[in-house]
Amino acid sequence: MKNEILSEQAQAVFQSNSSESFLRTSLGGNYDAAMAELVKLYTPTNNSKLSAKNSKQVTLLGLKKSHIQTEIELQKLSNTLTTNWQSTVSSPKSRGAGSTLFAGITMGLPIKDGGKSEATIAALQKEFEVNALELSTYEQEVALAQQGLDNFFDYYEKQKVLLNERKRIADDRIVELELKLKSGRADVSALAKEFLALARTEIAIERLNFDRKTKTLSALSVTGQTCELVRLCNAIGIGNFK
Repeated sequence: MKNEILSEQAQAVFQSNSSESFLRTSLGGNYDAAMAELVKLYTPTNNSKLSAKNSKQVTLLGLKKSHIQTEIELQKLSNTLTTNWQSTVSSPKSRGAGSTLFAGITMGLPIKDGGKSEATIAALQKEFEVNALELSTYEQEVALAQQGLDNFFDYYEKQKVLLNERKRIADDRIVELELKLKSGRADVSALAKEFLALARTEIAIERLNFDRKTKTLSALSVTGQTCELVRLCNAIGIGNFK
């Protein structure tokens, strides 16, 4: 049991050190100041609500949609009769292939391209459909991430209560055994066993809190808003959260 606890503790220390090393490398000389500011101003939050609205992915898909729609309209215009008003009125007069001037209006015939425009429109419409499918798929990913996050927090809250109660019982038991040990009514092995149980519970609590952060971070990464983990998004001007 002792070896198992020491192994879990070593894993927890390794994960913590790895995270710290990454942050130190990323922030450089600003690490200490940044950490102090985070501790002072911000605290991790639970029950984050994901939203695809205004996310970078949705914005990009929206721009792509507008671009495709514009291309389709341009291709359609190339297949329609074009007219332009002129300042003078005269009898019908030819102005070259595909263009006739009549009563102050220049009428241009559609450009003959052998069906190229129709083929282009068909291809663009396929792109439009794919774009809509990509948006739908992304929204489903966000919904699934939210569902997974909600399920985890339901587990987290129940597990937190259970572990905190287990820790309280272990603390009380240690106090009781220490008193009994002084009066000769308990041996050291029983007290040592309780200390190990307490250590194991404390490690489980730390691991649960670590899981909360990683699960939240993973879910937030779907919308590209990991800054919401510590409610920093408003501070840096990112607002795709509900």
